[in-house]
Amino acid sequence: MSTRRTPALARAVAVCLALCLVGALSVASGSAAPRPAQRLGAADAPSDKFPEGSGIKAGYWVEDTVSRIEKLRSEITIGQGTFNALVNPAATGGTIRGLLDLPEADSYFVTFGIMPVTSTVQLIQDGEAEGTVQVSFRPDPDNPDKNWMRAEADVTAKVFIKLKNVKVDGQPLDVGPDCRTATSASIRIKGNLPLQEGDPDSDTETRSTYTIPPFAGCGATEDLDPLLTGLVSGPGNALKTNLRLRCIATRCEQG
Repeated sequence: MSTRRTPALARAVAVCLALCLVGALSVASGSAAPRPAQRLGAADAPSDKFPEGSGIKAGYWVEDTVSRIEKLRSEITIGQGTFNALVNPAATGGTIRGLLDLPEADSYFVTFGIMPVTSTVQLIQDGEAEGTVQVSFRPDPDNPDKNWMRAEADVTAKVFIKLKNVKVDGQPLDVGPDCRTATSASIRIKGNLPLQEGDPDSDTETRSTYTIPPFAGCGATEDLDPLLTGLVSGPGNALKTNLRLRCIATRCEQG
């Protein structure tokens, strides 16, 4: 028997759109068709833009980023991006400012076992990331005469979560040009960052939690804001990412 798409079902589809708002999410369904391999966004080339001002330029790859969305109880993955920082080191009272550049991510899932939903998710930085650093030196495990300069960083980045290019069962769904969180999500990242090339421990894993703000501007013909907010927004979302040193000082200027 064929499935007739009633107004109630169409309304339920709108609920599913909320899942796209937080990235490349896989929704399992016992009766769903096999999900095609998901294409994650990735930086085609490292950004060469750094904050203005004085300090040491330090460029990092942002990799292996995984977030667990508390309300959905599901994990999402974001492709490789960059974090370009300007560090003013000090034993105490040092500062760090940075530009976070994360790629768009394509999401795909099948809902109700019959209806595929795709979208593009964009994370937009809201101003520079800012924080503090405390410089320390870590002994080289293989060379007692060598120490590596590192920065114990505590930095907060703010990003808007934006949704676009939504399709339901292959048909475009107009969510409007400004479907995003009403305010930026504030993500606090703490980690011991390398400040010298050649450091054998050039990768730094960081873990944090953040709150997804309410959504606004979603729905060209119907207000989807309350629905998306109720389904997705809230505290306690876990984030794990890896920062890997890409360049330092004049090396960053050389590209």
